[in-house]
Amino acid sequence: MSNNGVAQYIQAQEKELEEKQKKADELLSHMNLLVTNNNDLAALQTLLQGSSQAINLAANSAVSKYLDDYAKKLQKDNEERSNQLQKTLLEALTNGDEYKYLREAGYGFRVDGEGISAYRQIYSGEIEIDGSAMKSTSYSPDLEYQYIRMETKFNPGNLSVDMMNPNATRFNAEMVLGVKNYIDNLQKNVEQMFAQFSNKTNEIKEEYAQNEEIEDYQKNCMKRVKKTT
Repeated sequence: MSNNGVAQYIQAQEKELEEKQKKADELLSHMNLLVTNNNDLAALQTLLQGSSQAINLAANSAVSKYLDDYAKKLQKDNEERSNQLQKTLLEALTNGDEYKYLREAGYGFRVDGEGISAYRQIYSGEIEIDGSAMKSTSYSPDLEYQYIRMETKFNPGNLSVDMMNPNATRFNAEMVLGVKNYIDNLQKNVEQMFAQFSNKTNEIKEEYAQNEEIEDYQKNCMKRVKKTT
């Protein structure tokens, strides 16, 4: 190999080393800004394999911070979803066709903390009047309130991710891929859980039917009492 060839080879090696060092320096300087979304996590799979301990620590710290920030974002998103669900459901209960049967049954609606309460008054008896006097067959009606409670705060449980120890965890492509898959699955599960949680149709119908049964039972009991008096 000629001297010129050796010089070119050394120059190429130095350039490659310089480029690697530049990437490492950039990673260390901007690690907390580097990992901000799933695409960044995917990119980390192929970046700086077999890095030094300092770079490994920086990469692990960035992934840990991303996981923590992502959990906080999910919590914030869920709060916003819950607020919107409460507004949408209250509007549907008050004016929508789907819940017209509740309004016709005498229910009113109010925001109640982290949910909505439907309520009505029911009477289990009736007063019979003969002129200005109460008939002997009359019985005093019992006034009672019935409620249907609808929770609107979506709380899928603890969304925080256990922070890995940046000093003890070895940064590698498999670890980053595992984190990425975990987040993808978590997001999918949260979406499915919210879709189920926000659908109140069957839940409300079941509680409405129970209240109707209670009202009918009480009226029948009072009628039997009336017949025996």
